[in-house]
Amino acid sequence: MTRASVSYRRDDTIRAVASRLWRDVFYPTLDLADKTSRHSRDATGFLSGLMRATLITAAVLLFANSGEPINAAGETRDVALTFKMLGSNAPLAKFSFVVLIPTDKGFARTTKETGDDGRCTITVPKDVEARLYACGDYFIPASWATIRKDMTQADVFVRPLKRVRASGKAVSADGKALPAASVTFAPLDQLPDGTMTPHEVPYVTICDPRGAYELDVPAGFYQVWASWNDVSSDVSTAYFTLERRVDIFSDLKLDLKLPQSPRMKGRVLDGRTGKPMSCILDLYSHAWLKQVSIFTGDETGWNDLPTGVFDTQARTVDTSGFAVVLREAGVGNAVRVYPGMDIDKLNASGDLVLYDTDAGKLDCKLVTADKEFPVAGMDLDVLPSGQMKVPPFLHEALTLSEYTDDGGAVSFWGLPEGRYTLYCMEGEVLLGEFAVSGKPQALTAKLAVPFAYGTITYPDGTACTKSVVEVTFKLADGKEGRPMTFDAFRNRKLAGEGKFFVPFRWDDASYTLRFWAPDQNAKELPFVLNVEEFPFMSEAITVTPDGPKGYEKTIKLAANPKAKKEEEKKE
Repeated sequence: MTRASVSYRRDDTIRAVASRLWRDVFYPTLDLADKTSRHSRDATGFLSGLMRATLITAAVLLFANSGEPINAAGETRDVALTFKMLGSNAPLAKFSFVVLIPTDKGFARTTKETGDDGRCTITVPKDVEARLYACGDYFIPASWATIRKDMTQADVFVRPLKRVRASGKAVSADGKALPAASVTFAPLDQLPDGTMTPHEVPYVTICDPRGAYELDVPAGFYQVWASWNDVSSDVSTAYFTLERRVDIFSDLKLDLKLPQSPRMKGRVLDGRTGKPMSCILDLYSHAWLKQVSIFTGDETGWNDLPTGVFDTQARTVDTSGFAVVLREAGVGNAVRVYPGMDIDKLNASGDLVLYDTDAGKLDCKLVTADKEFPVAGMDLDVLPSGQMKVPPFLHEALTLSEYTDDGGAVSFWGLPEGRYTLYCMEGEVLLGEFAVSGKPQALTAKLAVPFAYGTITYPDGTACTKSVVEVTFKLADGKEGRPMTFDAFRNRKLAGEGKFFVPFRWDDASYTLRFWAPDQNAKELPFVLNVEEFPFMSEAITVTPDGPKGYEKTIKLAANPKAKKEEEKKE
């Protein structure tokens, strides 16, 4: 059956189940957690595209077969389920669904059907969780699809996989049509406690010149908002409205009246100095309702605001509930989260503070696993990786990055309590996972990579303490990397001992090093790291690591035959 010949409802069903199978079943089996690179996590986006395409076919096969009865070893329990239609709460009679249970050999599945009263009892092992998947033109939302280990009975709400049409007009408070207003429908998932939470990418449309809109969406619960900017004058004025819950299980006409958005004003202080500082504010109501990149005034006066002051409209955020995230412009090692804010609380809160030790400070030191040399000038990235004291939609704002100083140290400010992962070398090397307490704490991370270190001498035997090194490498498969040139004495602590330091990224490659140096009386390296600028050079040496340890080398310099003469340098 080709993609074009599948009916719309059937296609929606298959895609919904395939997506759930990907998230709950196949994604956890991808052994990415133990990879040494943070980019392995990013790769799941690419893998998911390939896997989901395969899962559409797998979902068809799942529907086509009735399945074998669940054969669970050990103790079992009966779970009494009542299936109801989301929105109407009506029992679903003769409703077919699939039960999926993980086993040592994969997954056991069976197809079940409810009675006339929408009820059905399933038998599952006591020590495992089961997943439910709808058959036909229905979908079981994520919050209802898990049969937890402690469950013996449960109500399961099912959403119909049908399209409905929402239409209406966007108008100002005085009834004026708002052409080109943006209207957004964000799907809501109803949790077992009755609360609603956004759970999928929203549907967005733009109003026509009459302010009218039409949009086809799957039946369900939605949060709806609309925004419009009046750009008829030099100052843009924002209009916004939000409907926190709209039930759409049949075609609906929904007119939206947009009042002018309220203003928010405040100031940000530097907790280290107590003085106002330039900063960027992001406001998050949830993952899709947010207002980012609100700039305070700075020393240049580009936006006519005093340093640290913000004064703007709340344009695309729920003014009754949001979190404020602070960052310093151009700096990646500090964040501050103010949860539980609303527009009145923000305007009355007084000064917000970044770099506040009361909000947590992590002093991190990076050393080599072998010999514990401090690693200077190395990039460190901190990413959320587990349970946090802030909502999941804020995790994207909590990635911090900074370079270690001359002593291999760096400080990260304001990370909320939770678990994080630390990477270095542009995300290629995993250093470990750790817990942040939300209070000042210290952490020493060990970099288990090979490295070369040692001394460099001029032809007359005097010590060289200023040099650049060019590093090329060849991987085990024969592929060669591009040359990298950098300061061989950038580790200032080791440089004080007269030692160079060259870290390597992999221990399954061979590395070729060549050093260049200025005259003995040179106060600094040339601005342009060109071979011809250095009167001295070394022979190329090769280091083939057999593990993550240090390799001590003694480098002797000789005259550089390609060096420019003094007359050429002057010219």
